[in-house]
Amino acid sequence: MKKFILPVVIALVLFIIPFFWLKPGFVDIGGDSGRLYFIDPLSLAQNLFQRRNFDGATTYAILPYYIFNYLILRITGSSTLTIGVDRGILLSVAFLSIYLIVKQLLTVNEKLNTRIVLAAITSGIVYITFITKLGWLAQLDTHNQIFLNPLIFYLLLRFCTTSNPLFGLGIVIISFIYSVNFSFTGMPQVASFYPLAILFLFIILRTVYNIAIPWKKLFVLLLLLIGVHSFHLVPIGASIISKDSVTHSYIFNEETILNSGVKYFEANHKDLGKISLELFQPSEWSKKTILILIIPMIMLLGFLKKPSKLLAILSVFFAMTFYLVSANITHIGINVYKHFFYLPGFMMFRSFQEKWYYVYSFFFALLFACSFYLLIKPWKRLTVIVVAVIVICSSLFRIYPFLRGDAIKAPLYQSNNVTSVLKIDPDLISTLSLIKTLHQDGKVIIFPLTFPYFQLFYGKEGGAYMGISVISDIAGRSDYPGFWRFGPYKQQITDAFIKNDINKLIQYFSLLNIRYIFYNSDDRIHTNFPSFPYEYPKEGIPSIKDKVSYDTLLQSLPIHKIYEKGFYSLYEIDKDLIQPLIYIQDDKIGSLTYKKISPVVYDIWVQMNDRKTPFVIIFSEPYQKSWTVDFQNEGDITKDHKMINNYANSWIIDPTNTTSSVIHGRIYLTFQKYFYIGSLISGVTCIVITVLLILYLVKKRYAKT
Repeated sequence: MKKFILPVVIALVLFIIPFFWLKPGFVDIGGDSGRLYFIDPLSLAQNLFQRRNFDGATTYAILPYYIFNYLILRITGSSTLTIGVDRGILLSVAFLSIYLIVKQLLTVNEKLNTRIVLAAITSGIVYITFITKLGWLAQLDTHNQIFLNPLIFYLLLRFCTTSNPLFGLGIVIISFIYSVNFSFTGMPQVASFYPLAILFLFIILRTVYNIAIPWKKLFVLLLLLIGVHSFHLVPIGASIISKDSVTHSYIFNEETILNSGVKYFEANHKDLGKISLELFQPSEWSKKTILILIIPMIMLLGFLKKPSKLLAILSVFFAMTFYLVSANITHIGINVYKHFFYLPGFMMFRSFQEKWYYVYSFFFALLFACSFYLLIKPWKRLTVIVVAVIVICSSLFRIYPFLRGDAIKAPLYQSNNVTSVLKIDPDLISTLSLIKTLHQDGKVIIFPLTFPYFQLFYGKEGGAYMGISVISDIAGRSDYPGFWRFGPYKQQITDAFIKNDINKLIQYFSLLNIRYIFYNSDDRIHTNFPSFPYEYPKEGIPSIKDKVSYDTLLQSLPIHKIYEKGFYSLYEIDKDLIQPLIYIQDDKIGSLTYKKISPVVYDIWVQMNDRKTPFVIIFSEPYQKSWTVDFQNEGDITKDHKMINNYANSWIIDPTNTTSSVIHGRIYLTFQKYFYIGSLISGVTCIVITVLLILYLVKKRYAKT
């Protein structure tokens, strides 16, 4: 029992450390995918329909993670503490998982002893030094693979060696909470880690453990995992299979593979694939110290010390992942790597140094553990303890800036030393609350505009947010935060801004159903961000290059102010100038009314006024083939569904087959049926798992009596 005290204490310390990174009330929530779920996870869950993939399906995989964070937030009562819990889990569970895996591997043929415990603890610390490299400043949802990978591998190892279904249940529950890490978004990390990790598991089961692989139990576990994850796997699977889908084209189109995969690799592999960056980890901290040689030297000496099946197997997997994560080993290796991109789906690894990093660090830590143990095995206990302490202290010294919280305090990209740590301005929260109550009709454009699509705002006591729009994710409104979001009208709107052509701007706003303007008048987001993400407007668009320009522009637009608090204002464009979200393309615009049931369902009513000639209904959402109009009890009056206005949906309606004065219909996204099918499968699977668990516990209880 005493042998478990030290690793538990270390895990608790690692869990507590992130709580000191932020002062009470402060948060760090920016980045490419944003971490707004630390602020208002319930709103993000409710507004999840706003996010859709290429083919219109909502990205539901992140929903369990939102709910999990909502429960944590309810318990802690603070976004600051919720962030601490999240990062504490990441650090402590990553350490514990590696510790448990190493202990399990090294005790196959011998009893647990102090040397094994020290080797397991040291390797866990070494693994922690790896995870300081990626993701802390602009953390992605998939960053959780850092602790999920070793944790699920450990549970799978225990499931195979003990046949205890509780380990399998743990895999199912944990993977469900972090479903986003096993979704289309997280697929690069899943595809890089699990095939190699499971192959490694099967090999050591046969060669190290000398036991048969429990194929039947693994098959049942696989079915349960697929069933639980069906709510997000079925929609994306349908999208991939459909030859007409954008997702299918993205994966299998040779031109896309060449331009986005091969050419990207050729242009970047020399800079991104530096071998030394991977061998001497972590590269970001204390680079110039001789301490970087300690861990590689131990691995080499341990490898030379004594032959071992486990060490040999780990060496092979380490070599494979080292090649994949560096992609820059010999000219032959580079040419072979380029050809990998023509394999369906391999393009997900074009940012190879990041996507293979998780699996590489996993095998690095295990190889180090095995080498270290073989090296210290014949040594005296005191010598072993001293060497282990030296390795641990040297590793922690190298990542001391990270442990101090410097990673999250680094300046935002190309800013004037502006940190991402901030205290949310209450005026912004009040403005978002008002936006939620705006009329259902009309999207929001965010001033100042950025390039490509980030939103910026300052905190109450300094620091700034740079990330995805809070208007869409928290307020639940479709918005245009940057030029990339204008889609096919990006260049036309840019030209209109350059020429300061107000009439043209209003025309494009009308086509895009932009009715409201959210304006942040804080001059600091201009002056303290001289380049990214404003370089595009500042370089070539004088009418929106700074605060004075925006103030002048707003005065020239046909708008009126409906709200102002602090730096944040809301304006409404004259509604007579803006087309509704759904309308008829003729002079009888007022003959159609609609009600928004959800972002994927709209009820519509059309006043026919004895009309007998065909007309066109326009729906100003990005064109998707799965958008459908269904007029109940009116027969077949809907004709071609086509793109209109270069982006929107339209249907020709032929009223000759109806005598109704008012026809009632519904616009809905038929692709959502795959979510409902997947959700049904997931629900049934959860019931099956619950029944199986009850039967197992009852059987176990009666077996004892």
